[in-house]
Amino acid sequence: MSGKAFILVKDSFLTLSIENFSTESVPDLRVYLGTAQDESDYVELGKLISISGSFTYPVSKSVDLNKYKYVVIWCKTYSVLIGVAELK
Repeated sequence: MSGKAFILVKDSFLTLSIENFSTESVPDLRVYLGTAQDESDYVELGKLISISGSFTYPVSKSVDLNKYKYVVIWCKTYSVLIGVAELK
């Protein structure tokens, strides 16, 4: 897996931006913000839009970005961690 992930703040809206992303084709990939590099405490942002490219996901204002510091790509069907990135 490769790419870059970061949070954008514009007009008090939060957006997770994923750029130049690439991963292998795996079924049922989901994007989460997590408190750790696993599935222990997370907020699901939705299905992964594509296995390659650049895309965005809206983030609720109620999400505490001081708590949720990781972007996690997870295969929900098989409960497998595909990749993780720390938000800085």
